[in-house]
Amino acid sequence: MKTIILLIVFCICPSHLFAQLESGTFLLGGGLSANSSNYKYSGDLSSDSDELGLSFYPEVGYFIIDNFTVGLNAKIGINMLSYDWPPINGNIEANTFEYSLGPCIRYYTPIEPFAF
Repeated sequence: MKTIILLIVFCICPSHLFAQLESGTFLLGGGLSANSSNYKYSGDLSSDSDELGLSFYPEVGYFIIDNFTVGLNAKIGINMLSYDWPPINGNIEANTFEYSLGPCIRYYTPIEPFAF
């Protein structure tokens, strides 16, 4: 399955990507993550828990000079937890929402054909 996904990604993505590292251009990026887990314990005190988390990481920057960008990055996330524990005869549910905003400063060192 992983091989098929990699093959699809390589076919869809262009063979040559060009980075704009000159002053006056913008940098847009980000990421997305998701996680899910389920734990079951069936000992003397059985318990069951389910967790689901989603996060989004947007980023924007502006090249003030060649190869040097300043900007902002953020994190927006939600986490949902459900915990069933018979000793207290109930179900505990917790939902958390988190967000953060911070500066982003990057300098790229061009080494043909890449920039690190």
